[in-house]
Amino acid sequence: MRNLPQSSFDDDPFTQLEKEISARQLESEDTRRKRQALFSEGVAVRERRLMERALAMDNEEKENRKILEEKRELFDKLKKEIDMK
Repeated sequence: MRNLPQSSFDDDPFTQLEKEISARQLESEDTRRKRQALFSEGVAVRERRLMERALAMDNEEKENRKILEEKRELFDKLKKEIDMK
């Protein structure tokens, strides 16, 4: 055994299995990180879309309230004119 090169000792089944397990763990961790990044990006996009939609709805609600108030004022004005006659 002393005459065998060092690489021969590294080729035993247990060492090979340890290398494979280590490589799979690294690959698995890399895959997990990539999926997490993709998920986080998707969540950020969705949240941004929801915020934009909420802002648009708020603006529309303000505009509708303004229109409603103008119509109430017109209604009150016309009502007063009718009462005067």
